[in-house]
Amino acid sequence: MTPKDVRCYQGLRVGPDGDPLDVDGVIGPETQWSLDLDALPAWRSTLVLAGLKWRNHVEVIENSSPEIDAWNKAAGAKVGSRWCASFASMCIRAAGIECREASVHGLA
Repeated sequence: MTPKDVRCYQGLRVGPDGDPLDVDGVIGPETQWSLDLDALPAWRSTLVLAGLKWRNHVEVIENSSPEIDAWNKAAGAKVGSRWCASFASMCIRAAGIECREASVHGLA
C-alpha cells in the first residue's frame, strides 16, 4: 500500500479504541489492528465492532440502563442482573449468530 492508499483506508476505519484512525499514511499499531480486523471473517469483525460501539457505556444505576436492561431481557436474565454475558450475547447476535445466553458458563 502506498501512503496515499493508507490514508484513504484510515479515513474509513476505526482503531482498537473505536475512535477513527489518524489519517497519517503510516501503518502503525492501530492501523495494523484495523487491517487485521478486516482480514477476519465478516461475522468476527462485526462481533468486535458491535462491542466497540458500547465501549463508553455507563450504568445509570448498578447493573442497569435502558440498553443493559434490553440486553439482559433478550438473554433471558432478570433486569438488574450482572450483564457481561448478556452483552456478549448481544455482540454475538449482531454478528448474525443466534445467542440468548446470560451465563458466562453457558457462553463457554
